Amino acid sequence: MKKYVYKWDLFNKVLTPFVLISLLWALYVSFVPFMNNAPVSRTSYLVFVILLIFVVPTIIAPFFLCPISLQKEGDTLWINFLLRKKKIDLRGCEVETPRRVDFSAFWRTFGSAGYFGYWGRFKKGAEPYVFYMTDRREDVCIISSPDEKQKILLNAPHEWFEQEVGV
Repeated sequence: MKKYVYKWDLFNKVLTPFVLISLLWALYVSFVPFMNNAPVSRTSYLVFVILLIFVVPTIIAPFFLCPISLQKEGDTLWINFLLRKKKIDLRGCEVETPRRVDFSAFWRTFGSAGYFGYWGRFKKGAEPYVFYMTDRREDVCIISSPDEKQKILLNAPHEWFEQEVGV
């Protein structure tokens, strides 16, 4: 079994704590009116509820979607997250040579572009992509599913896929 632990680039290291602190601060500030025994206005209540609806999932989602490490066992690739694992069967998949990718051409439909890494669903033209990355400057492996429904981009060591692509 081969294992690769993801490393964060500088953008992730700066953006993630900044966003987390900002979200928690906004939630705290909206909760302050409830801490004293004075009557709370309808607006304060509405602001707190709206922030709660948006902030809590934003804080929790990365625990299920941010890649922590990869493991490769034969034809099976495991993407490890904090609270789950994803299995990718590489049989029948086409793996492109690891290379640099220009991310300016991708449109994010759901996910993060720096908050706890680069993960989620993206589009480039009509092609759907799924990202599981933490460093934009590293080379990226592109795995095409056998049914061509999506392509998976992930940071992984070159040598894992050299035999499959014949590099």
